[in-house]
Amino acid sequence: MQKRALATAVLSTLAVQPVLAQDEVLPATVVEATRITPPSLGTAAPEDLSEAPAADGGEMLRSVPGVWGSRLGGAGIDPTVRGQDETQLNVLTDGGYTHGGCPSRMDPPTSYAVPETFDEVEVIQGSQTVLYGGGGSGGTMRFERDTERFAEGEGPRAEVGGAYRSNGDAKEGYADVAAGTPTGYARLIGSYSDADSYEDGDGNEVRSAYTHRDGNVLLGYTPDEDTTLELGAEAFRGEDILYAGMMDAPESEKDGARLSFEREAPVGGLDGLKVETYYNDVHHLMDNYSLRDDPMMFMRTPSDSTTYGGRVLGEVFAGASSHWTVGVDYQGRDREAIRYQGMSADNVSAVQSLMWPDVRHEQLGVFTQVDQELGEADRLRVGLRYDRVTADANRADEATASGTSPDNLYQRHYGTTADEQTEDNVGGLIRYGHDFGDAVTGFATLSRTLRTADETERFIASERTGMMGDWVGNPEIDPEQHHQAELGLVWERAATRLEASAYYNDVTDYILVDRGAEDPNGNHATIHRNVDATLVGGEVSAEQGFGKHWTARLTGAYVHGENDTDGEALTQIPPLEGTLRLAYERPAFRLGGEVRAVDRQDRVDLESGQDLQETPGYAVVNLFSRVRLREGIKLRLGVDNLLDKTYATHINRQDSTSGEAILVNEPGRSVWARLEAAF
Repeated sequence: MQKRALATAVLSTLAVQPVLAQDEVLPATVVEATRITPPSLGTAAPEDLSEAPAADGGEMLRSVPGVWGSRLGGAGIDPTVRGQDETQLNVLTDGGYTHGGCPSRMDPPTSYAVPETFDEVEVIQGSQTVLYGGGGSGGTMRFERDTERFAEGEGPRAEVGGAYRSNGDAKEGYADVAAGTPTGYARLIGSYSDADSYEDGDGNEVRSAYTHRDGNVLLGYTPDEDTTLELGAEAFRGEDILYAGMMDAPESEKDGARLSFEREAPVGGLDGLKVETYYNDVHHLMDNYSLRDDPMMFMRTPSDSTTYGGRVLGEVFAGASSHWTVGVDYQGRDREAIRYQGMSADNVSAVQSLMWPDVRHEQLGVFTQVDQELGEADRLRVGLRYDRVTADANRADEATASGTSPDNLYQRHYGTTADEQTEDNVGGLIRYGHDFGDAVTGFATLSRTLRTADETERFIASERTGMMGDWVGNPEIDPEQHHQAELGLVWERAATRLEASAYYNDVTDYILVDRGAEDPNGNHATIHRNVDATLVGGEVSAEQGFGKHWTARLTGAYVHGENDTDGEALTQIPPLEGTLRLAYERPAFRLGGEVRAVDRQDRVDLESGQDLQETPGYAVVNLFSRVRLREGIKLRLGVDNLLDKTYATHINRQDSTSGEAILVNEPGRSVWARLEAAF
């Protein structure tokens, strides 16, 4: 009972998150103190996050207030939280990391997360915990499969579903089948999706078609109620994926394996133990000719990205009011991408660029975190972690067909070469929570987070051609140092809930993508450099029930970014946004709609090459409904972008060949249907 009370107390002090369920207030997530993961108010089932079908995990996350997503095609949506993106966010699936094969993130980690194949998704905005690896200054997103234990005599479980979206003729289907006994289980999960290119609000076709197949096998051993050993394997296959820009992806494949052990009972001197290991291998092929006609120059870029590692976490309860978590984690990444060119599709064999010249990144971390109860109304969380980072490019001295090596490019733009880089990064947080009576809980957080450069920022070596400039990483770029302060509160009474948070983030050595020198052909290089920056913003969410059946929700999010070194607006910062949602719900059906309004963004840095323009504001209307046909069977119907608005989000994407920014229009009106059945 003491452990359960402590877990509930710790839960109430965590970050204020916008309520993730779109049709009702989520119940408080009760997490047993014997579990190794920290509790969160931001955990929900995928079907509660997004009413409409989603192409991938990134598109699903855009339904969460305050989470943006940039688009390069129909799939591969890359999330942004609090003005931070890419490796400023930690994205984990089943406890492991996946890093995509495209240097410009055609395939971000969320593109390999099929929403329907996961049981729960957790969104942590900002710095709240040190348990999920170094970095994560903008937040952490966790996709988890959690197979419920089988009871004696329980039969097989099955869940199947499918969806259709009219714009792009997108079809999706999935199946999740499990069988087991109290001592073990086997679970098979598969999905398929196929879409043509969609049209924007003006009826213009946007290159966005894709075909995805995904399969998972989970084998679990549960000898008692406190112990779980699970082996998982995954195979993801993407084909004929179209993108805006110079290249498409005829192939995008992932093969993964993981092994985890969890003991929610004493183990030696610990009160709980969790061990996770993972291996994820991505093969990605880009070219500009197999899925399009008449390129000026034939180019292809096969790439490989392997991510492997694990973590060991132990926990100790020091009396009734103190919960300690200690651990060690490791992440290794091996990434290589080589661009070839030729005069015909049959002879694309000349090495044009070693874009990732056999790059290796290793990060070893040790950490501890304590949740301390300071009385009936006060709680404290303190976390500390140290990361040792090494990075090297093993083929940086090899010349391409032009005689230019990656080291030559680094020397050209930075006056250095790709020697092995090492970092010793120390971060942590202090978080205090207080109950102001029964209805109001407040919190304050101070944190320091270091985010090391990724392989593109440090080692990309894309040599210029006649139609594009160099795109070159900076081998000696420093890690970002985020020093953040956050204040927030939750007020809840009867049918009313209000959440608000405000943050200030002072960043030393922010890694800025910028425009470099002009080459003889008049093309500018794309480079990476450190600047000092400031991010200030906040989120608010208010929900009100009316009578027995009506619920209204209003949300808002804003971030202001400043490049303090140059006295300019920080690039790629989302504008003010808000949503208003109204829903009517009965036991057998639900009907509702929402308006998402986004302000214009005129705080841009056009000289950087990353902000293409000032973007106008827009408002999009969506409708949704759900009908319970019978027990376990639900039909959802809706319309996205009801008024067929033509718009693009302010957050750009980089072209896969040149590194230049690209702005891609969102889909126009789309009617959708989604059927789900559980047996």
